[in-house]
Amino acid sequence: MIQDTKLPRQHSAILLLLAILSGCTVGPAYQAPEPAAPEQWQDAAGVAGARDEQWWQRFDDPVLAGLVERALTANHDLRIAGLRVQQAQAMRAAVSGGFYPGVDSSASATRDSFSENGPEPLAFLPGVPLDQHGYRLGLNMAWEIDLFGYTRRQVEAADARIGQSAALARGAQLAVAAEVASSYFELRGLQKRTAIMRQNISLQGSTVDLVQRQLDAGLVSEFDLQRAEAQLQRTRAALPALRSASAAVANRLAVLLGQMPAQLDRELIAAGAMPTPPASIPLGLPSEILRQRPDIMAAERAMAAATAEVGVATAALFPRFSLTGGTGVSSSNSDNWLDADSGYHGLGARLDWPVFAGGALRANIAAASLRDDEAALRYEQVVLQSLAEVESALVAFRETHQRRQRLARAADTSAEVVRLARRQYTAGVADFLAVLDAERELQSAEDQLVQAETANLLEWVFLYRALGGGWSGSA
Repeated sequence: MIQDTKLPRQHSAILLLLAILSGCTVGPAYQAPEPAAPEQWQDAAGVAGARDEQWWQRFDDPVLAGLVERALTANHDLRIAGLRVQQAQAMRAAVSGGFYPGVDSSASATRDSFSENGPEPLAFLPGVPLDQHGYRLGLNMAWEIDLFGYTRRQVEAADARIGQSAALARGAQLAVAAEVASSYFELRGLQKRTAIMRQNISLQGSTVDLVQRQLDAGLVSEFDLQRAEAQLQRTRAALPALRSASAAVANRLAVLLGQMPAQLDRELIAAGAMPTPPASIPLGLPSEILRQRPDIMAAERAMAAATAEVGVATAALFPRFSLTGGTGVSSSNSDNWLDADSGYHGLGARLDWPVFAGGALRANIAAASLRDDEAALRYEQVVLQSLAEVESALVAFRETHQRRQRLARAADTSAEVVRLARRQYTAGVADFLAVLDAERELQSAEDQLVQAETANLLEWVFLYRALGGGWSGSA
């Protein structure tokens, strides 16, 4: 007959005491760091504005916006980062299972035939058959009471790892968006340089025609024509390198969008206008950057996980108490093994307490504490690097902006010099060398201007990335 499983009063008291003790959690309590940060940025002139999440929209370029949004959906690195977040969540679910009882079911049917001449005791008992049957069906339960926070610290560490992986995923989003924008700006810069090179080829070709007419009229020598032809061929020779660089950047964009190389060629073959940097950049206080940058957030969560793991190692020093139980039916006869009289049940308790482990447990605590110290130093290092990146990006953005303005004025001046030199050469008041020098200076000034425009755009993206982008606080 199955017995009444109601616990005696003293057992209830023991369970109540265990419940109270389960609130004890050993190990250090985590405290979020408050790193020191300067009150203001040193070179923040001209970069104030309001934060936005989709910063690439500020360029008012539909092609750029479409590329970034497609990359945020299809990029393989982002999909991998998303899987890592899911892995961390799955690990948390696995660890938190330790809070609950484990229940196993079992069923068995056995038949044993013992030897009449063997050493088994049954062979010497009169009237006991040598053929034995057994039928058993039951449930077994084990529940470890988390007295000293071993499981709670594991869950705490798992939660921190989820936060870390989510921050890294946000960092990957920011990196992909920045790489797409940078590659797009490089491509447009190369296309503009190619267009300018073709304009110079056309200009230098007209110069060759002009010299040819002057030569036919006996006004100049063959030497002037050869020099004009040589400069034209040098300019033409620069085109293949620009086309090759453009193809490489287009292929890089295709990979960022999760596509095969050359699949974007048709979409990007038409040269678009060179984007203009927005008038201002959203720039918050240094203390805000520490809460905005994904790498800082990931380092902080890694530090929280390392602190929790010190608690896990510490809890291993303390006793681990488990409640065990089982119930089911068992019989040697298949006709009555499911009857009430075949029932059995049991309830027990188990205490495991490591007495000697050769110093391994305390060594684990020491190792976990050192990893915690390492995580704290790594966090401080990431903070310092982040502040330095922003300061450097501010200076670089300001300097490239000034260089761009100066080169724009130089290009305008060089274009005017070419017009004057050609006019004077035609009028016979200047030699052909002046025309060649003016055209070389124009070609160099225009090419340098486009490179400066591209660099200014790239520094804008780098600054925005250093500021942590415009991502919201949601994972």
